[in-house]
Amino acid sequence: MLSASFPPEIGGIQAHLGNLAPALAAQGHQVKIVTLRREKGQRIRDAYEGVEVIRVPQLKLPKLQTAQYLALATAVLITQRLRGQADVVHYHTYWPDAFTAFLVNKFVPVVYTAHESRFLIMAEQARFQKRLQLALRPFQTVIAPSTELMMVAQKFGVDPARSIFIPNAVDSEKFSPAVARGRVRARYGIPADHDLILCPRRLVPKNGVEFLIESLPLIRQSCDRISVVVAGDGPERQKLEQRVRELSLQNSVIFAGSVANADLPAFYADADVVVIPSLMEATSIAGLEAMASACAVVATDAGGLPEIIDDGRTGLLVPPRDPNALAAAIIRVLKNPQLRTQLGKAARARVESEFTWAHVAGETARAYEQAIALWHGRAITGLAHA
Repeated sequence: MLSASFPPEIGGIQAHLGNLAPALAAQGHQVKIVTLRREKGQRIRDAYEGVEVIRVPQLKLPKLQTAQYLALATAVLITQRLRGQADVVHYHTYWPDAFTAFLVNKFVPVVYTAHESRFLIMAEQARFQKRLQLALRPFQTVIAPSTELMMVAQKFGVDPARSIFIPNAVDSEKFSPAVARGRVRARYGIPADHDLILCPRRLVPKNGVEFLIESLPLIRQSCDRISVVVAGDGPERQKLEQRVRELSLQNSVIFAGSVANADLPAFYADADVVVIPSLMEATSIAGLEAMASACAVVATDAGGLPEIIDDGRTGLLVPPRDPNALAAAIIRVLKNPQLRTQLGKAARARVESEFTWAHVAGETARAYEQAIALWHGRAITGLAHA
């Protein structure tokens, strides 16, 4: 697997890789991760939960760093193939990694998972469309964690027979209703009689946190004892903090900054409602973590969120960019403890039946087999409805 980002970095792709690779290994596959060495102290050859990790080093030459990474990553992948240690290469980041596939594919089958919101953003801009079409050309199989992403890939020339929808998943033992409560409330001094609204989002425009902030004055008209914890950081933080001050919400909103994945279960354990106000989304890992924790989730009807949340049964869906609808759904959950419990239990049950890493690893291995068959010119069956 090739990805410019990998744990201990924090993010959705990093979390996906950090779970998928060990799950594949547990099913008997040999898995290696090729990634970028971010810190000087990191070992070039390392291990992560039983999976070998090769971290490609970089010289401090800012204008050449991308070229260095691409050249060295390509050399590592081809070398692994020539040594008989790679049957397939799975790409997880589009830029800059995907452009190495033109050369790597001459030696080994290649698969790409379209995780990134950047992929959707670029697809909407005419100046990037030819680049996307070119970048997708070498891949035998394209995996998408939402049907929206799969359709966009097909729009840019990916044969439907070579595309497959495989959702994200979650560690349902780590994220569980059995996690001890009270730690986050104690850390931030949140009163016991306050409802805790959790928003586990990076602070970037596509995650729509601004619309949650705009909904809070409406929520406070019906639920005056609330505390909001925003777990995540990003370039929008200063703007959002300024808006909180303008709305005189400083005593209600806590910006927790980046939270390590190991610490997140405690945040979900203390939440009365989890809000995912995204404008675009794949299969939301944060949404799945909340569902596995038996939280009531209020999310936007965007991207892959409707594919994990059955509106009214495993959570509530509202239109994106609509603070009024968001406020109404949050108030409905906070005012109805029975509904909150029902949504949480149903969400947990759906995770256990559909969104386990063992299931995703099995479907991914099947996609690898199909890619290998295509590369060798053998006939395949359609993947799109797997």
